[in-house]
Amino acid sequence: MNDLRFHEVVWFLPVATALHFPEEAPRFAAWAQKYTSPHFTQAHWKRIHSIGFAYVLVFSAMVSFYPYRPLVFLFFALCFLESGLNAVFHLGATLYFRAYSPGVLTAIVLYPPLLWVATRTALSEELLSVASLGMALAVTTILHSLDVAKNVFFCFPKMRAS
Repeated sequence: MNDLRFHEVVWFLPVATALHFPEEAPRFAAWAQKYTSPHFTQAHWKRIHSIGFAYVLVFSAMVSFYPYRPLVFLFFALCFLESGLNAVFHLGATLYFRAYSPGVLTAIVLYPPLLWVATRTALSEELLSVASLGMALAVTTILHSLDVAKNVFFCFPKMRAS
């Protein structure tokens, strides 16, 4: 992958996501009902992951066709780094609950190497700076935390997904 340019590397995110979802899909709703919230359903999983996959595809296409610094920053902040935090969530949940979190294997095998390659490529092509990467990580951490709190733990009752 060292010879690939950033606009090519980004297409591995939808591929990794397409490989991750089948591990998660059959058992995550039952796991979430047991460990996070009885409100979590398979229909909820399908809805948020269908939207999420479309979002990954569209954002990957945009940043592949238009790899400009501001868009690359938004891609990292609002989409790409989320996959790394997904790996952290699954691993942390597996360790905390001492029970396999469906999705943990593909999340920790696929996302960290992809993040490493894409980040190095974006930095080397000067599409991202270390400072903007840090800002993107801060934004992603806040957004992912709110996303998990709302969509997995259902911490915001007035915002509960139907």
